[in-house]
Amino acid sequence: MASEAAPWIYPRAIAPVPPNFHECNAFFGYNLEQADCIMAAALLPTGAHEVPYAVHTMGSYDGTTLPMQKTAGRCMVWVEIAGPTQPHTVMLVPDQIRGMAGWVVEQCVAMTALGGKNGGFTTWGLTALVNFVLEPTTRYSSPFYRKASNLL
Repeated sequence: MASEAAPWIYPRAIAPVPPNFHECNAFFGYNLEQADCIMAAALLPTGAHEVPYAVHTMGSYDGTTLPMQKTAGRCMVWVEIAGPTQPHTVMLVPDQIRGMAGWVVEQCVAMTALGGKNGGFTTWGLTALVNFVLEPTTRYSSPFYRKASNLL
């Protein structure tokens, strides 16, 4: 019974660690309702361990395919990876993705004193991309951009 309730738990916000960052901007949505965005983020998969996600595959959606979107009311959470390469599979921690969405809700949608109610995004895993830019001749055996971007 507890596993049925778990997806509805408010995602714990996880702040991006530099060089990762977040940005709030009406381009990603405006006049958003915090309750809708909390619900959309809460619809994301849960789990504390890395899970393989298929990237840009054709075929059926089973919850472990990226890009991924979850919608509630007028709010949509979009999860994707980006970078100079596109791997076929990427290992991600579902609770990290939820935390990124929670951070955008907390910092962009809920911050009414700063204008709030806007969408935004946060990044994770930029270190590999920074290393690629600074040392482009370096050969990497793993994907450059293992982690996700989370848009609200």
